[in-house]
Amino acid sequence: MTRKPAPQAAAQARALALLGRWNRIARGHLALAGGCSCGTGAVSLSVADLESQLIEFLFQRFGREAAGRAWLEGAGILPDGSGRIDAVLARLARPGAPPAMAADLLEQLEISIDSFAQLHRGAP
Repeated sequence: MTRKPAPQAAAQARALALLGRWNRIARGHLALAGGCSCGTGAVSLSVADLESQLIEFLFQRFGREAAGRAWLEGAGILPDGSGRIDAVLARLARPGAPPAMAADLLEQLEISIDSFAQLHRGAP
């Protein structure tokens, strides 16, 4: 009989998987206006261009309470949008995130990364 991983272990594995996806996507660009900047004249953004907006959103959403704010600041996430998504995911992959916050934070990150992947055609 196979045992289910503990919720924290499952969250850590999910964070590692998202970290891998984020790293692949972040090396690329987002093609806007119906094309890819690799060969056409479409407008293009790097994922890093949008990272600070995502960081600000995460801080506004999860930094309202002292425990969430302290956890985010421990990952280098600040209210001004400075910080890195890979640092958040790496920290989520280690023990210590409040379980309810970790689950919701992973959900929000997965939604955002999925959205970036759709824009970045070819990202898994």
